Amino acid sequence: MIRHLVLTSALALSVMLLGCGKKGSSKPTPSAPTRALPGTPVAITVTNKGFEPDHILVEKGVETQLVFTRKTEQTCAKDVVLTIAADNQIRKDLPMNQPVTITATFPVSGELRYACGMDMISGVITVQ
Repeated sequence: MIRHLVLTSALALSVMLLGCGKKGSSKPTPSAPTRALPGTPVAITVTNKGFEPDHILVEKGVETQLVFTRKTEQTCAKDVVLTIAADNQIRKDLPMNQPVTITATFPVSGELRYACGMDMISGVITVQ
């Protein structure tokens, strides 16, 4: 009975991790930030590694365009949820190989997240 439970749990975890295209921890440390330049869209690609780049630096109060393009079927990131504030989220589907633009202005300094709908693959936006 216990052996069956352990095997079932291990299988469920493997399916969950493989379904999102990630190995190991689902909350990795973001890479060095990519700076968003005013008036220049930031391209974010969904790959087998997750969101690339997974750390973006933006200016507070400046309109920013984030352009998401999904390049793989081997991930759960078939949509993106961008948190602007505690009570303000933007959710967009990410069709395969089609750019999806989210235009936002970030009013408060700090760190915000963007993530897949399952909240297993994510990135960070640092607002300065």
